[in-house]
Amino acid sequence: MSQLGQIISLTTDPAVDFVDAISDEAMDLESLALDLSICGTPTARCRITGVMLVSTESLDWRLWLWRKAAGAGGGIADNSCIGFFAFAASAAVRIAASGLYYYYIYGLDIPYTDEDDRDEKVDPLAPSGRIHLGLQPTSGTKSAGASGAVKITLFVDPTHG
Repeated sequence: MSQLGQIISLTTDPAVDFVDAISDEAMDLESLALDLSICGTPTARCRITGVMLVSTESLDWRLWLWRKAAGAGGGIADNSCIGFFAFAASAAVRIAASGLYYYYIYGLDIPYTDEDDRDEKVDPLAPSGRIHLGLQPTSGTKSAGASGAVKITLFVDPTHG
C-alpha cells in the first residue's frame, strides 16, 4: 500500500547543472535523480506537482520535460517530450527589486515515467530513475558560470506515478 501525498523536492545544482552559456532558443539537457527508495518500487514513476526556477538573469525561459535523456534527439517516432513550461521574464518575482529572479508554478498533476535504460529481456519496467530536463532561454543568451546560474526545483509525489 502506498502513502498518500508525499511531496519531495528534487533540485539541480547551480554549480554543476546548466553552467554553460546557452544561445537564444538553444537547449541544454540535464537529468535529476529520483530516489527510487522513496517510491517503494523499482520503477521511476512520479507525479510532478510544481516547478520553481531561480535565475541570476532576467530572461524568458522554457523548461522541457523528457522521458529520455536524449531529449529532442531522434525522429518523431522516438520523441519523448511530455511537455514544457514557459516562464516570462515579466512574470519573475524579485525581493526588494534586486537579486535573483523567481519563477514558480504549482498545482500541477503531470504523470512522469523515466523510459531510459530499459532492458526488455530482463525487466521491461526498470528505468534509470531520472527526470530529464531541457532548459531553453527564449529572449536572449544565458551567460556561463555564476553570472548565468540557474537552479530548478521540481516538487514531485513519488507515491502516485
